[in-house]
Amino acid sequence: MGFKRIVINHPLSAFIDAPIEMLRKAAELGAFVETCWNQLAPGRMDSPDLVKKLRAIGLGQVVASTDYFRPYSPIPPELFRMFLGMLYEGGLSRDEIKRVASINPARVMGLE
Repeated sequence: MGFKRIVINHPLSAFIDAPIEMLRKAAELGAFVETCWNQLAPGRMDSPDLVKKLRAIGLGQVVASTDYFRPYSPIPPELFRMFLGMLYEGGLSRDEIKRVASINPARVMGLE
């Protein structure tokens, strides 16, 4: 079809709940898999559980985002900072956070 890059949005959300093995295979084929703050919103997944899933998919193809912009929530940059802190608490190293928050998004946009 001529696609050079593809991002799979919200695959770990409760309403999609894509199988980790399918996401790992898609990542192996070059797809990027988005993870966003919504997965760690109160009452949802715990950060160590999310980190385990992201590692199983392959951090080399994971892209972090907030995708949350409600009037009652923190502004997106603050929410992103909070999300990255939660990923750190969940077990990602600083280098791994840099990969999913900066390096991989630059690759998605062709800025590598």
